[in-house]
Amino acid sequence: YNAIAVDTNTNVHFAYFDTTNTKIKYAKWIDGPPTVAILDPANNSYKSVTTVIYGTAADDVGINQVKLLIKNTSTGNYWDGVAWVVGSTEVYCNVYPSSWTYTTVPTWTNNVTYELAARALDTANNWSVGYSTAAFTVDNTTPLSKITLPVDDSTISTLLTISGTATDNIASVKIAIQEDVNLNYWGGTSFNKLTIFYVLATGTTSWAYTGINTSNLTSGTTYYIRSRAT
Repeated sequence: YNAIAVDTNTNVHFAYFDTTNTKIKYAKWIDGPPTVAILDPANNSYKSVTTVIYGTAADDVGINQVKLLIKNTSTGNYWDGVAWVVGSTEVYCNVYPSSWTYTTVPTWTNNVTYELAARALDTANNWSVGYSTAAFTVDNTTPLSKITLPVDDSTISTLLTISGTATDNIASVKIAIQEDVNLNYWGGTSFNKLTIFYVLATGTTSWAYTGINTSNLTSGTTYYIRSRAT
């Protein structure tokens, strides 16, 4: 026959009695620590709006709680759920079967980097090994993009590249090119788009687009170019 016992730490013990050999075989299964991860904000990301911090948590027994540290690196203070305070302070998160969220977020300050650290406790009172960490920077500044070539309102005979500059924490720059005859937009190979269509430029603060050249243009036609940075 078999016997199973669970101790106060929810460690499970198995005992097997072998009637043939008249001996007992014993094994002990010990619950391991839970795992926890921060998914959003992602590490080293820029965020304009952050109304919820969330992640995952897993354990073979079950998650009891997740605690989170939120640190303002500019002041060194920690968020306690109501105000910024001196000294390391954790807040409690909402816990679900395999995930967690924190929604009582502070009012974020533009151009400030915040550090996050999360840890989880399972129902066997085991804490996760260390913290899951992430840092993000608040960026509420609208990026600016400028086309420098071709020059605005110019007449050209040759086009090899469209280029420009952008300011802020730029992830990408896209441009839209429209011809003034049929009002179609450049789709990457021809002017075949009936509504505004953006193509990706290379570079960020200094960018260029070489996917169109003189052979794609019609003499005597006016073209309008707009750029967009994100």
